[in-house]
Amino acid sequence: MARKRPDCGKCGAHKIILKSGASRCLICHNRRGRDYYQNSALRRGKLREAYVQRKYGLSVASLEKLLRQEGRCAVCSRCWQDCVGAKRVRHEVTFLQYLYVDHDHRTGRVRGLLCNACNTAIGLFEESRHRLESALIYLE
Repeated sequence: MARKRPDCGKCGAHKIILKSGASRCLICHNRRGRDYYQNSALRRGKLREAYVQRKYGLSVASLEKLLRQEGRCAVCSRCWQDCVGAKRVRHEVTFLQYLYVDHDHRTGRVRGLLCNACNTAIGLFEESRHRLESALIYLE
């Protein structure tokens, strides 16, 4: 029976021993995961779908339907291609890199899609109608 080496044969880093007795090199394991993510559009799509479902309780298809209805930021009415993308992603360009899913933090209900600037502004006003109205009065 072969003995397990405490060092990785590929990179020389120390391996960790799992509860099952198997050993893993975390550096090589994470590198394989990154390479798989970068080279697989299917994998990126599945992870994005799972994230949106977990966070908002919606599918990406329902968000795309919401985008087709509006096609632009719900506050400033700019088209999503004209908005500044805050999420830096190298692999593909989708509306989710430019528009944020706006939701009520108390109820979790999705209100619409907002550009980064409008989403940040609402967040900085802590979703307070009073503070927003005070800012409008100040600007006038």
